[in-house]
Amino acid sequence: MSNAASIHNVAVHPQDTTRAGVPLVPIVMILAQGDDIDCQLRELARRIEGMLSREHGPDRSTLFEAGELRVDGRAHCVTVAGEPIRLTGLEYKLLARFVDRKDAVQARGDLLREVWELNARNQTRTVDTHVKRLRDKLKSAGRFIQTVRGVGYRFSETLTEGGPAPSPRHPTVTSRT
Repeated sequence: MSNAASIHNVAVHPQDTTRAGVPLVPIVMILAQGDDIDCQLRELARRIEGMLSREHGPDRSTLFEAGELRVDGRAHCVTVAGEPIRLTGLEYKLLARFVDRKDAVQARGDLLREVWELNARNQTRTVDTHVKRLRDKLKSAGRFIQTVRGVGYRFSETLTEGGPAPSPRHPTVTSRT
């Protein structure tokens, strides 16, 4: 079993107890070596935060729907028109950030800091490249991720000026004056 698999398979439910009523406490072992340790510690911290923030019972707030797009945060799955979409961890994290901040402009620098944990002073096309890949994977639902020229991106169900770059899949809406 790999280190990542051992971390991913940790599941704890606060109601789990022994027959004597003593709560079960998870024990986590970190077996990473070298450079791998940083990645594993970040993943462990995210999982612990997620476990601590969960509420009892189903949480409907983690289900997001926009048109044909459905993002189930609890199941960590995305579908477009009922078809499952395979996303990488970073693509899912990027989409989740857009969905969580629907209709708000997300500056490229903020996305670099919060999704990639990179210094925003880096001049990189990382965000643009990943947004393009995410739009392509989301097919028709990619139109909800709109480009705000010179700033960053916004997730919105309404097409506005400054939307995605013109293409057959992602039309830009322009206003007539």
